[in-house]
Amino acid sequence: MYKNILGGMYMRRSSVITILLLVLVIVGLVVALVVTNVDFTHKENDVVQDEQNSQNEVSNDKQNEAKEPAPTYISLDSDIVAKMYDILKSSDEFFNSRTGVLDHSNISDNAIQHIAYEISAKNKMTDTKEVKDMTQGKWTKADMDASVKEIFGDISYTPSDFSGQFSEGKYNAGEQVYYHPVGFGGGGPVPYTAHGIVSVAEYSDRYEVTEKYLYLVPRGEYNEVPIRYFGNRWTVYAWHPIESEKLAQYKDFTEAYPGLVSLDEIVSGYENKNIYLGQKDEYGYDTKMKLLCKFYDQAAEYKHTFMKNADGTFYWSKSEIVK
Repeated sequence: MYKNILGGMYMRRSSVITILLLVLVIVGLVVALVVTNVDFTHKENDVVQDEQNSQNEVSNDKQNEAKEPAPTYISLDSDIVAKMYDILKSSDEFFNSRTGVLDHSNISDNAIQHIAYEISAKNKMTDTKEVKDMTQGKWTKADMDASVKEIFGDISYTPSDFSGQFSEGKYNAGEQVYYHPVGFGGGGPVPYTAHGIVSVAEYSDRYEVTEKYLYLVPRGEYNEVPIRYFGNRWTVYAWHPIESEKLAQYKDFTEAYPGLVSLDEIVSGYENKNIYLGQKDEYGYDTKMKLLCKFYDQAAEYKHTFMKNADGTFYWSKSEIVK
């Protein structure tokens, strides 16, 4: 009887242990499931939150864009447009980039000084009468600083010798003075650009200028028919040679290049476009206007940005090709 009692107690103890083990296993599984579910839910919530943040950022950007009022457009007859065109025609630097943006970070010191000289600094030049030094005028670094600020805003540059088609400024660091060398002219036809402003959009803080652009290249040869005569064959490009489409070729004199058509034949049937090309007495005005109207859609297109100053003036900020 004593053995039976001990045996029963042993069996009950084993059952209790087994039950306890099962309970612990079940509890462990439940805890693991809860932890896994919480972690998964947390990660899922993070992904959803990231997507919502991204959508909010895009939405905010669109809202910010939408907040800017539509621009007004400046008449191409205005003095503002004339001043912008004078700046842009002063240097091919504005049109040398086929990709990317030309701005204050990558425009050269030579271009900065040349453009500032052409537009403003040369009007401050005084006569030196130093023929022995081959100089015919001078202006101070302070004059150049003021001219650079007028055209480019608050930017830095390194005063140095600079040139356009010819040498224009020799800088004397000791005197902090620029000297203008005696100029030399001459030479035959050279490649030149035909570019004109077609629109100026005004915003609260800036102007965005759209220009059409062509590049004209001459090649001169002697011709035997009807007489020995030197004429030019002009090739019109949408941008620069090799890198763009050749749009047309014409001759500038009827006696030259038998079989090659004239400019008037090339532009026959063109439609007049509203384009600002400066004063009508400027060199090549009629040729540029006819070609830009004829090849309006094929020409390269640039956007120039001018920022406004508080006093109503403006300065160049960047140029980029858009077509």
